[in-house]
Parts: sequence; structure tokens; C-alpha cells
Amino acid sequence: MAREIDLKGAFGCAAFTLRKTARAVTQAYDRALSAGGLRSTQFTILVAVHRVQPASIGNLAKLTLMSPTTMTRSLALLKSDGLVEISARGQRREKQVRLTNKGLRALARTAPLWRAAQQRFERAYGAQNWSQLRRQLDQVAQLKSG
Repeated sequence: MAREIDLKGAFGCAAFTLRKTARAVTQAYDRALSAGGLRSTQFTILVAVHRVQPASIGNLAKLTLMSPTTMTRSLALLKSDGLVEISARGQRREKQVRLTNKGLRALARTAPLWRAAQQRFERAYGAQNWSQLRRQLDQVAQLKSG
């Protein structure tokens, strides 16, 4: 006979709720960005590279709160699409990442689509609500739970 498992409150779990929300938002942005040829995950990484290039893989992972392994895999895909270039290890034994011209064009082509999606989101949710939620989510992202 199966033991009773106490799952009371599981649907209110932070991980469950945040992952569900992240999937919904990601799907909406993926639909919006598809005309530009990028998914939201690709767009996010390209924005991070553009912001801090040349950037080490480790720094990009920290900036996006991804594991270095996940960032390495994601960058390998972007490299195979010709959107980024990854240098050989340098003096500090770090590989540096830069946007290629193709990556810069993809980012430029997709940025207006992202901006329109962001504006739709803010109109639907409320710009002030989003500003407040963003600050709160940034605080949550800084938690070191364990």
C-alpha cells in the first residue's frame, strides 16, 4: 500500500509558481521574437554578450544566473549558428565571447520585436506593477536558499 505523501501547499511552492510563470512569459516572448529568427533564450544571451563583450563564459553565466555548463552549451549553439565567436583560452585561461556581424544583425532585427512584446506585457500587467514586481524578482534572484 502506498504511503500518504503530504503535498499540501505544493502548488504554492515558489519553484512551481516561478517556473510556471517563466514558461508562460517565455512562450509569449518566443512567439513575438520568432519573426526575427531568435528565441527568447537566444535573445537574452545575445543581449548579455552585447552588453559586456568581450565577456568570459563564466562572467556571462554569472550575469544571467546560468550554470557555466548551460552557458557553454548555449554559446556552442549560438556559435554554430554564426551569431557569436568564442576565442581560444587567453592569458587568464578564459574563453572570450563576442557577437559576430551576423549576431549583431540578428540582435538589431529582433530588438524592435522584443520592445513591442515588452510594451504589450507592460500594458497588460501595468508598467508600475511590472516595475515593482521586477524589483521583487531581483531580490528573489539574489536569495541563497538551501
